[in-house]
Amino acid sequence: MNATGHGYNDVTRTFDWSHRQWNEFLVKVPDESKFRDKPLEFENELRTLFDSVQSTGDLNWNPLKKGMPLDSGPLETKT
Repeated sequence: MNATGHGYNDVTRTFDWSHRQWNEFLVKVPDESKFRDKPLEFENELRTLFDSVQSTGDLNWNPLKKGMPLDSGPLETKT
């Protein structure tokens, strides 16, 4: 979970969001409050899986896209 201007703090092993940013996020996903003050579990395993993953431009995919990514071009977003 990384957004422009903030992300994961390697020293505290927590996310470095302001109180306002956390409150806005938790309105959308209240069950994730455990990540506010506790270190991330399985950090090394998550780094192994996702450290080199990038999602930019036409070469991106997320669960809101229809279908699976193809080499033929960008996918449509659900409305």
